[in-house]
Amino acid sequence: MKVPLQDFVPYPQSFKWQIHHQYYQSRGSQAWLNQEVPCHITSNYRAAWQHAKIVYEILHEKHFSTTATVLEIGAGLGEFAIHFLNSFFELCKTQQISFSIRYLFADFSRHTLQEASQNSFLKKFQDHGILDFYVLDALSPETVQDLNGNFFDLKESSPIAIIENYLHCTLPLTILKKKNQVFLEKYLSLSYEADSEHTPREELRTLLLQKATQAGILPSLQEEFDYRPANLSDYLKHPLIQKTLEEMTESLETATIIFPFGSIQHLQRFLPLLHPEGALILSDKGYPDASWMKGEEEVYVQPSIHGNSLAHPVHFPLLESCAKNMGYRTLRTTNRKYYLQSMIIFPLSASLAREANFREQFMNQNLNQEAELFWLKAFEEKQKKDGREAKALLLECLKYRAQDCCLFYELGQLCLGLNEYIDALSYFQQGAP
Repeated sequence: MKVPLQDFVPYPQSFKWQIHHQYYQSRGSQAWLNQEVPCHITSNYRAAWQHAKIVYEILHEKHFSTTATVLEIGAGLGEFAIHFLNSFFELCKTQQISFSIRYLFADFSRHTLQEASQNSFLKKFQDHGILDFYVLDALSPETVQDLNGNFFDLKESSPIAIIENYLHCTLPLTILKKKNQVFLEKYLSLSYEADSEHTPREELRTLLLQKATQAGILPSLQEEFDYRPANLSDYLKHPLIQKTLEEMTESLETATIIFPFGSIQHLQRFLPLLHPEGALILSDKGYPDASWMKGEEEVYVQPSIHGNSLAHPVHFPLLESCAKNMGYRTLRTTNRKYYLQSMIIFPLSASLAREANFREQFMNQNLNQEAELFWLKAFEEKQKKDGREAKALLLECLKYRAQDCCLFYELGQLCLGLNEYIDALSYFQQGAP
């Protein structure tokens, strides 16, 4: 029986966001281990190596003699951190110039961090004083705590790098429509198929939050939407943000816009924490240009649902403009065929070598993105039951992701299906820790 769950409210006040937050707080590592939330494109060895190379080059160029801090926000399962640290120390070894780093492994969910802290590979780095775990809200840098509840001052750490993978697609936002020079905001109302129409709303919402880790809760919510006059003062609390929005939409008569006020607040609060020679690197699903905003198409602003979490496309042009208006340099990918877009943001005082390093790793030939094309195509062939073609594609992928244990596992599984047992054993052994 269809029961009203929430009357019309502005998009960021929708009950859907409460389920989204509760899912990440409670689901822990299972969100990634059960492949509910995608992460392989940002957590594989090649992706981590790209970032490690940029960090290493910053330290090498500036002849760092003190311990440098690297902050990863939204560290999740920890695969990226393991690959990053292994890559960084391998670079130190091959270049024969070593640097000391401290890795801040930060996540929104204490539950996720507690599970990650039991990972033997991460624990090894922790035991050596290289890594530690921190509860961090991406909108509140002043509330960072370690797992013992001790507050940590990010400002004093002055990170040389802040790394953010699949973070911004999860941060709060609203959806605006510009029409006849007026901005409207998307409002949502929600209903739910309940056993009884007499179930009180608060009781039903409490029940749904308790079920946030169970499959299918978000997709089961029925929504209606409407666009109403927007109170932009709620979001445009800084003149630079208003300037950014006006620049993005001034040439469009009609536009439908993902306005990522959460991402903007995050940049305002975290960019000042960077070391003067540091950089923030973010990678996420999103649009490389602003052409998608033109018109009234809703499809371009719809979130993907992973588990019971929301993932909206990231508005890279707007974030870039915002960072520049805040007084930072930026560079980002714009290749439409890539499944992931990346951007580097760094202070005006920092060396322009940041741009050269980013171009080399992410723009001139992004080996991680090229590998992902083979990876996804291989799974298409696997679904078609063409194991040999899938294997051939994964072997192409392996050329770019030579130390990817997930890749070796998939190759081993394919070889078992092809009755190639010796090859299967070899791939399993190569992918073993």
